Amino acid sequence: DGDSWLGVMPRHGKVSEMRWFKGPKGVSAFHFVNAFDEGNTVHIDICLTSTNAFPFMHRPDDPFNPMTMTGGLTRWSVDQSDPKAQLQQRVIGPPGDLPRLRDCDQGRAYERFWMPTYDPRIGPPVAGGPVGSCFNALLYLDVKTGQVLDALSMGPGFAFNEPVHVPSKTAGHAGWILAVIDREVDFEHHESTLFVLKADEISRPPVAT
Repeated sequence: DGDSWLGVMPRHGKVSEMRWFKGPKGVSAFHFVNAFDEGNTVHIDICLTSTNAFPFMHRPDDPFNPMTMTGGLTRWSVDQSDPKAQLQQRVIGPPGDLPRLRDCDQGRAYERFWMPTYDPRIGPPVAGGPVGSCFNALLYLDVKTGQVLDALSMGPGFAFNEPVHVPSKTAGHAGWILAVIDREVDFEHHESTLFVLKADEISRPPVAT
């Protein structure tokens, strides 16, 4: 029920220069895509949900209902030149978590990234993990348009873990995505495989497993 807050401190500044911006009530975010400056404005892109997704973090007298949770990739922006600035918010992509972008894009304006998500059209998710259910698809997204450039899903019974991007030394090559994908053999047994994917064509057959 509490307010959320975004604290912004100059990169080479002091804690005393921190500014706090009030956000929506009750929202939660564990993982962030990126943050960068655009003129006097600071943007931070976060995997935002309407409440905390971990059932064990909710009060026993107010149990968590995952069917009521909403959210999406959200950009929070603040104009540092305005002493009365308030936090601006807009949704720029679908829901998901554990995002990954190129290391060379950290802290800079960027265009594309990768993120696991849950697609209900595929079927029920694999049970497990601290949330209780696993991601069943991997997205390649354009952050400027919110467009899904490519997507990888393998049907029911598969779970996607946090991806890692590996750059290429070849000019114009997008590099590779490494992702561990679990297959549910039965409720207590899973097989895990490391997939090596072309970073800009993740739906194509893997380069290696």
